[in-house]
Amino acid sequence: MSDIESSETKSTVPRVRPESIRILCVDEDIDSLAELERIFKFRAFNTTLIQNGVEALELRATTEFDIILANTQLLDMSGIELLEQFQGKSPDTLRILLTPNNDISETTAAINQSGIFRIISKPWNEDDLMAFVISAVEATVSRRQDLAILEQAKKENLKLASLVDSLETRVQANTVLLTAANRKIQSSYVNAIRTFLNFIEIKNFSLHKHSKRVGHYAMRTAQIAGLSEDDVQNVLIAGLLHDVGKLGLSDRILTTKPISLNEADLRAYQRHPTIGKDGLQILEDLNDVLNMINSHHEHLDGSGFPLGISGDNISQGSRILAIVEAYEEYKYGVLDYNDGHQHALDMLIRHQGMYYCPKMLGYFLKIFN
Repeated sequence: MSDIESSETKSTVPRVRPESIRILCVDEDIDSLAELERIFKFRAFNTTLIQNGVEALELRATTEFDIILANTQLLDMSGIELLEQFQGKSPDTLRILLTPNNDISETTAAINQSGIFRIISKPWNEDDLMAFVISAVEATVSRRQDLAILEQAKKENLKLASLVDSLETRVQANTVLLTAANRKIQSSYVNAIRTFLNFIEIKNFSLHKHSKRVGHYAMRTAQIAGLSEDDVQNVLIAGLLHDVGKLGLSDRILTTKPISLNEADLRAYQRHPTIGKDGLQILEDLNDVLNMINSHHEHLDGSGFPLGISGDNISQGSRILAIVEAYEEYKYGVLDYNDGHQHALDMLIRHQGMYYCPKMLGYFLKIFN
């Protein structure tokens, strides 16, 4: 799945070759399976159709799937039970639950037991279904890249990188330490951060992975820039939570490039930094973090959003986040076409001094030297 292609197409076209994506569909309803086959095979996805859970588990023993879609009711077990077993035996397979209703208890059980990626209600809208699946496809790519990032962080034995690992493995909040100049942050802060990250993961798995990468790269840039450990910690927290305001956006907005949004949706998208800042007011005494979250899309020339501030009015941490966020957006085709790491660096260099702080960009580029 490393064959990433350049494209300026809409979000319903994946950034990888569809034939390399293995999808398993499990549903007792033959008509539903036939519809899924039509949708996926027409788009060239490698699709397998099965009616019962036992056969699906047997096939899993010999075949690795990137995505599994399971109906809540199967011939021999519940879809939640099947997804739960996939979670234990094939944790990298992204799990989608197809449900004919909106039963809250069933939804809660699916999230708690099966670690699902999405819940899709029947009858589904084909465009919405494909948007969810494409999001899952792209998550498989970012997951592998993220594993490399985490491995690098572990090898470097960075003190603050332990926070990323701890939050990712969801250890108990009262055992997690956010270290900065040998001081401890109240456990309530850690619990709040963990909770918001969990919300992001449930809302959009790709967004969760993106937030972790931004946190990591922003932290490394701040360290290279020689910022104090307090400031480095704040940059890390802001990087992890910078997109929490997107929790309130529709899936349509989240799966559409900003350049393709209509005027109303673009205004809603451009409010997400402020929504995130306002929603995190519970993190008292972390005003620097909230300021960075609110300003991570600001540009030196004042052309950014949501405030349109410029120059010295943009803090060092915000300048770092703006660079890392733009790197991600250029690399994964959010701002233009998808052409990878070197294209992203070239675009940052091209727009330094106009959008991005040249000094902080220099520190960021040292990560890759």
